[in-house]
Amino acid sequence: MNRLTQVLAAAAAALAIGAGATYAVVDRVSHVAEPNPPGDRVRAAIAGVRDDHVYVADDGRSMLSTAGEHHLQQVIGKRRLPVYVVVWQPSRNAGYDHYIEAAEQIVAGLPAPATVVLWQGPEDSTVQTSEDYRIVEEDGIHDEPSYLGDADKRLTEWVDALPDRPLEPWDRFDYYGGTGGGIAFALVIGVPSLVGLWIVIGIVRRITGRRFRNVGFGS
Repeated sequence: MNRLTQVLAAAAAALAIGAGATYAVVDRVSHVAEPNPPGDRVRAAIAGVRDDHVYVADDGRSMLSTAGEHHLQQVIGKRRLPVYVVVWQPSRNAGYDHYIEAAEQIVAGLPAPATVVLWQGPEDSTVQTSEDYRIVEEDGIHDEPSYLGDADKRLTEWVDALPDRPLEPWDRFDYYGGTGGGIAFALVIGVPSLVGLWIVIGIVRRITGRRFRNVGFGS
């Protein structure tokens, strides 16, 4: 076996190992673990919004008064929008790892299509929609309300700007076209990187007075 053949064989082996590692990583990422089951706090929110679209926990009453809650219920109910609002204080000991996970658990417990606004204040609030749906993209429509200021006012402004059918189907797609596409992308990026690294090492070897390639390779 001549030296060129050895180089090509080593490169092929390296690419095979890299492709295998990439496949393992992509496959692992594509099989996302099942979400945590809803805890008592989330279950109470799901039951609350099913009744009248707005649920305010005891610790959230300072952000949305009873009068504000009733007003928001009327605004949503008048147009029969699939919008549900949950207001409570942030918590890290309520059966979920992150407030976005809490919103996802709530919307998963509602009939689709639905969108849930989880209001916890300016820094920890979010909007989540049913799987395979998103808020329509039109001028003057925002994905989320402003979380600064009075909750009743900001939420009412946001709801009023929504069209009668605020959600549209949305096919969530893999940017790389699945596992095969991910591997192909990794190879396209990885091969030039390996070649470039090999050239840099060769140049460094020449500068230090050695051969461009490792003389001992294949000897």
